[in-house]
Amino acid sequence: MNIPQSVRKSVHDLLNISITGAYTVGGGCIHNAREVVTENGSFFLKFNERHHLSNFEVEAKGLNLLRFSEEVTVPQVIGYGEDENYAWLVLEFVKQAEKNARYWEKLGWQIAGLHRHTASVFGLDFDNYIGSLPQRNHQHKRWLDFFITERIRPMLLMAVNQRELGRSTAGYFEILFSRLKDFFPEEPPALLHGDLWGGNILTGETGFPVLIDPAVYYGHREAELAFMTLFDAIPQRFFDAYEEVYPLSPGYRDRFDLYNLYPLLVHVNLFGGGYIASVENILRRFV
Repeated sequence: MNIPQSVRKSVHDLLNISITGAYTVGGGCIHNAREVVTENGSFFLKFNERHHLSNFEVEAKGLNLLRFSEEVTVPQVIGYGEDENYAWLVLEFVKQAEKNARYWEKLGWQIAGLHRHTASVFGLDFDNYIGSLPQRNHQHKRWLDFFITERIRPMLLMAVNQRELGRSTAGYFEILFSRLKDFFPEEPPALLHGDLWGGNILTGETGFPVLIDPAVYYGHREAELAFMTLFDAIPQRFFDAYEEVYPLSPGYRDRFDLYNLYPLLVHVNLFGGGYIASVENILRRFV
């Protein structure tokens, strides 16, 4: 079945039903991913070496935080754990289908509803991961402080230490920070999925969106919308539907590139290459 025996036993004990098959599925770029087939249907399994348990723990917490909002659809968390060699996470298996004709409107309404869930501070009471990289969520009262201290600086420092970005480029970031005092519109913290690109939005069997692999925190909602447009073409009807529920401040698209410095720096640290030029192009625009 291409699943380590100890993981197979753990999953069998968790589900308390017989496993009849397992198949490799997408979603395994960081962890091993399988569709586990049982007499009661399929489940989604991720597993990796034991030190990855924290990845699965915070993924489960993030999925549950989104689920409890009752605004978006996410896979149900069945359970997670570890044995002597492996850590694992079991989720509801998402059967996929073609997009419903109202898919983008539905997604717009759902994300706007999610963003209406707020907190007293930006950040979260636990850290998590963005892709395979640690994501720090120390809490701040002001978005700008959170954006600079918890988002840009950690990824910038990593990129410089890995010699992906030069110190001269880092110097331009310091100039940028000094110019951002009144750049972002004042908004309450919004509950964000945190890693909302096309690969993390599935189409469930009803034809409507199912969100996976969150990197949740309370942040500026424009940061989420910006990230959605970084790698994917998002139709205007998504934004129209979003604004029916939660209107945006004027000029929000003009700020997208600045928010996207964070996911671009994440990609610089993971992949280098052309993402460096994208970061430098944005810096030239704003500095």
